[in-house]
Amino acid sequence: MLRLLLPMATRLIITQAKINRALPAEKIEAVARTLVADVRIIPDVGNALRCAIETATPDSLTLVAGSLYVVGEAKAALEESPVQPG
Repeated sequence: MLRLLLPMATRLIITQAKINRALPAEKIEAVARTLVADVRIIPDVGNALRCAIETATPDSLTLVAGSLYVVGEAKAALEESPVQPG
């Protein structure tokens, strides 16, 4: 899936859900660095989403992808503390 999505990306923030079965972020990073120059790891999903939104440009698109656990944590973070684009 990464190989399909990442060629369209200019940057990537990698995170992981708070479950013990989550794929380690470093494994995703190894693949991602071959396709995107700006890659960083922010372990907490809520912090990763806040960083993505706060540092987005007006014409940016922020995509949350991954498991339903990641999406659930992202949704909960937005409900708890709405973020405004920078």
